[in-house]
Amino acid sequence: MVNKKFICLMLSLILFFFPQSSFADTPIQGDPSATQKQCELWMKDKDVEQDFIDLIPYIYKECKKANIDPVLVIAQSSLETAYYTSYTFRNYHNPAGIKNRKNTHKYQNYETYKDGFKAQICHLALYSGNPQDDYYYSSRLDGWVTTIEGLSGTWAEDRHYGEKILSLIGQIRSYEV
Repeated sequence: MVNKKFICLMLSLILFFFPQSSFADTPIQGDPSATQKQCELWMKDKDVEQDFIDLIPYIYKECKKANIDPVLVIAQSSLETAYYTSYTFRNYHNPAGIKNRKNTHKYQNYETYKDGFKAQICHLALYSGNPQDDYYYSSRLDGWVTTIEGLSGTWAEDRHYGEKILSLIGQIRSYEV
């Protein structure tokens, strides 16, 4: 007979070490969960500069190729960059806090904002098990995280990272068009 206290202890340990696990996880891969217009209106309300709002069609196009929800990319990059105002975004064109592969104490520097968003999209695709041909491949990351909730404690150390992104996605989706 299995000891009930042992089972409770094991479940507690699992939930402690894997808090992002749930039965209602939101996949990284998939169709857009909101329209481009909803994203545009939300970004305008967040006082995002028009130059960055103008990148929405590019983000949607690249996400379609990689089967990534573009609303996730917009929400994540907004969180990572304090609505596109951070030093790392402005100086390194890095919308997602991606670290340099050779020196993980530094951020990756991209030539253009489009390059930075492309890397973010490809990195999410790699995480979710859909590596892109034109992006570096790491078997360690391939399929590592398939849900937005799973980004907590993996993409970022913040244990509530996925929840914060989902909150921003919810805000975007609430816009009537």
